[in-house]
Amino acid sequence: MTIGRRTVLRGLALPLAWTVGMGAARAFWRREVDVLVVGAGGAGLAAAVAAAEEGASVLVLEKEEAIGGNTLRASGLFNAADPERQGPMGVEDSVAWHAEQTLESGGGRNDPDVVRRFAEEALPTIHWLEGMGIRFLPETQTT
Repeated sequence: MTIGRRTVLRGLALPLAWTVGMGAARAFWRREVDVLVVGAGGAGLAAAVAAAEEGASVLVLEKEEAIGGNTLRASGLFNAADPERQGPMGVEDSVAWHAEQTLESGGGRNDPDVVRRFAEEALPTIHWLEGMGIRFLPETQTT
């Protein structure tokens, strides 16, 4: 049996409405934040850090026992055109090639503007992560 997101949300609607109606939510929730992030995967944690860097108070909620989300499944790989690292290894790459490969692998289902932006921001994102202390291994994989 497959349970979709909408089924789960419908199942939560009545208990949540009852809780809010009874005032229990006000008794439980005693914190106000500027930014509420739902999900502590790579994107959620990046959003939380970016908001905090701008001075916002942030709360991150995660449904799982451990943080990481689907980012854990990426096995530590990060796709980006990085001539500084790839050049000495004999890898020829570019933002345009990264975008082209991503569009091709999407089988025409992805938005070309979003993919181009994704490819353009990949290397600056690596630099941002490294600026916060993340270390990437020097090895590279080519596809």
